Amino acid sequence: MKHRDAIDGLRAVAVVPVVLAHAGFTWFQGGFVGVDVFFVISGYLITRIIVADLERGRFSLRSFYERRARRILPALFFVMLCCVPFAWAWMLPWQFKDFSQSLVAVSLFFSNVLFWMKSGYFGPAAQEMPLLHTWSLAVEEQFYLLFPLFLLLAFRRGRKVTVALIAVVALGSFLLSEVGSRAFASANFYLTPTRVWELMAGSLCAFIPAGKIEEIARRYGNPLSGAGLAMILAAVLVFDETTRFPSAFALLPVGGAALVILFATGDTLAARLLSTRPFVAVGLVSYSAYLWHQPLFAFARIRSDAAPGIGSMAVLALATFVLAYLTWRFVEQPFRAGRGRPAWLSPRQVFSASVTGAAALVGIGLFGHLSDGRQELWLQTVSPERGQTYLLVQHARNEGFSIVPDDGKCRFNVTRLDQSARDRILDCHRTHPNGTLILGDSHAGNLFGAIAPEAPESFVVGLTAGFCRAHSPSPACDYEAIRDFASEHPTVFTDIIYNQAGFYLLMTLEGAPGRRTMFSDLGPLDPVPPYPPNDAYIARVADYLAGFPPQADVLWLGPALEPHIGDRQILRTGCDQAFQLRPNLEAVFATLDRRIAAHFADRPADAGVRYVSQMALTQFDVAEDFMDCERLYWSDGDHWSADGQKRFGPEITARLFGQGSTAASYRP
Repeated sequence: MKHRDAIDGLRAVAVVPVVLAHAGFTWFQGGFVGVDVFFVISGYLITRIIVADLERGRFSLRSFYERRARRILPALFFVMLCCVPFAWAWMLPWQFKDFSQSLVAVSLFFSNVLFWMKSGYFGPAAQEMPLLHTWSLAVEEQFYLLFPLFLLLAFRRGRKVTVALIAVVALGSFLLSEVGSRAFASANFYLTPTRVWELMAGSLCAFIPAGKIEEIARRYGNPLSGAGLAMILAAVLVFDETTRFPSAFALLPVGGAALVILFATGDTLAARLLSTRPFVAVGLVSYSAYLWHQPLFAFARIRSDAAPGIGSMAVLALATFVLAYLTWRFVEQPFRAGRGRPAWLSPRQVFSASVTGAAALVGIGLFGHLSDGRQELWLQTVSPERGQTYLLVQHARNEGFSIVPDDGKCRFNVTRLDQSARDRILDCHRTHPNGTLILGDSHAGNLFGAIAPEAPESFVVGLTAGFCRAHSPSPACDYEAIRDFASEHPTVFTDIIYNQAGFYLLMTLEGAPGRRTMFSDLGPLDPVPPYPPNDAYIARVADYLAGFPPQADVLWLGPALEPHIGDRQILRTGCDQAFQLRPNLEAVFATLDRRIAAHFADRPADAGVRYVSQMALTQFDVAEDFMDCERLYWSDGDHWSADGQKRFGPEITARLFGQGSTAASYRP
């Protein structure tokens, strides 16, 4: 197969945005789509290789998997081994346990499944996972475990049948990803079935006759290949963590990559650009660069009390490419045969070395997992006070916050209002006429866990999910459905309580929507900038709540004061010391609280929604209400732990459901 420098250049277009996005450059928030470009390239090249061998009658599964092992494993295993001593030295035991589990998962190519089960891709915890990025390698290897067999069998029926079968599978995978982006977003992002269509988009490109491509390229090569690059760039600059992905939105980078592969040929502007030495050089080391960038960024974040500044991340991004070149030159190249390079190891030695390397990494991973992140060894190296504090933090993290999803009767929480949930609500209404609905994001789930056991009524339903907020609801959030349901059955819920995280109702100083990192990226003593309230989001929530039927008492329980005190600050301060909030943090939340209350003061009296200040209601005191040496009341920077729910739940419930619990009683 003829080598094309433009394909190497396209690899550079894929990897640079990934690195910059993970480094925290806000202009490149959509850089994660570089992985999708890689998928298209991989599907195209591998299909061309397999089809060429099939047409010559020399295709061998053994040879195929040997080439994949030479290409993937040496650099991957090398980077993983380099991560181990830094993980041992710098990670807390629970982090090392998670890292150890990822060693096993990566070695066996199911890390995408592990990370799907453990975390989201964009959360702060994910930023401290050195091997998170290997999920995409797992997707590719799972795909290539079966795809050669598929081609081998399908090709016997001819090219047309093969193309038709690939198209059908790709279409099915695409439709599944569109549904999954709305119904099961995390699984949709990580798992292979909803990613197959991206690889098969590249495969379909490999089947288009060269003569047909040349005919089109002669007339339209420049605009088509230029449009392809523009589509990829648009996705990088426009998409962010709120974009449903993969879904129909992924057609932008996937389609763009396909256009570049097909039509960036000959003397087109795109081909000339991508074939320049800088693009080709970066493209050649792109695999090693992809492997190195996440560990460098993750360990930098683990080592720092505050998020490393953009200058530090820029230096690490440059270091990524220096290490990538060295790894490409001294690790990748010696193991790969072809283009004038002799094979260093025989096929048998390749497979033996692969098994040995995987077994060694699995062994290290099993030790870390079974030793609970080498916890006992770690505890022996720290003071008793630090050890006691660590165990409290670990307990709060392990328990998280308990939503109490189902008591088997009429106190239950759901994430979707499906038919079974509707039927159960109506059944409960027949025996319990006064129902309470708690609605919102994970903070509402937290509230449900605190209120449901204490509520005077036995009919309490939560409709909560971590990404569901009324000002910017995902299609996977049933906000319209629950409002329609309440309108159809206006006597079911006598009380409707909405609650959500406060930082999402703020804006950055640049005017972007609020994110948790506005606080978590600050040092423990850094003053909080004067983040302004997001008036547009506040109005959207109020307008949404006003649409519920007038029979219900609709209440917006305002944001809690979120301490945003991280684990490392807790460990450094110690459980027996007084904690302090960052300067200006309380003022930022108090300003937000007053702004929401003022919004309601300006609304008509018959709007049907009242606002209750949770800050005024709870009077949070960080010295008393954050932790002591027996309990930590917060599972992270902004959620109560299970112990916190028990601490705050009775007081909140009594004031919300007791006498005198009017909006006027708890104004900010």
